[in-house]
Amino acid sequence: MGNVIITYPGTDIPFPYTIDIAEHPEEAAPFLFTSIEGIKEAYNDLVFEDLINTPFTSIDPIQESEAVPQQMEWVYTSALEGEPYTQEDFKGNIVEQFNENSPVSFEDAPEAVKEQIETGTLQFWGTYTAVGEKAKILVKK
Repeated sequence: MGNVIITYPGTDIPFPYTIDIAEHPEEAAPFLFTSIEGIKEAYNDLVFEDLINTPFTSIDPIQESEAVPQQMEWVYTSALEGEPYTQEDFKGNIVEQFNENSPVSFEDAPEAVKEQIETGTLQFWGTYTAVGEKAKILVKK
C-alpha cells in the first residue's frame, strides 16, 4: 500500500502545511472536529456496505467500531502535526503488543503466527485508509 497524504477535510485537496495542535488548538480544532465527524460517518457507511474487513469484523464488531475510527483519527492527527503515523508504525505497535502478551517473542513465533499478524496488519491498515478516503481526509500517493 502506498503512502497517504491528508487533505482538507471533505475534499481531495492536499493539506499543504502542519499544525502544532498543542500550540495552536484554535487553528487545529475545525480540522479535528470535521475529520472526526467524517471518519464516523465513513466508517458507518462502509459497515453498512459490508466493506469493512478486519480481524475484529466477525469476532468483536464493537471493538472494531471503536478501534477503526480511533486509529484513523490518530493517522490524521499525526500527519496534521507533521509526524505521520505510518503502516510500519502500526505494525511495530502490533508486534510490541504481541511481545508483551505472548510467552514467545515475535521473532521466535511460528511462521503461521507471523503471517497471521502480517495479514491482520494489512487488513487493519487497508480499512483505515478506506475509511480515510471515504471520509475525504486523506488520499493515497
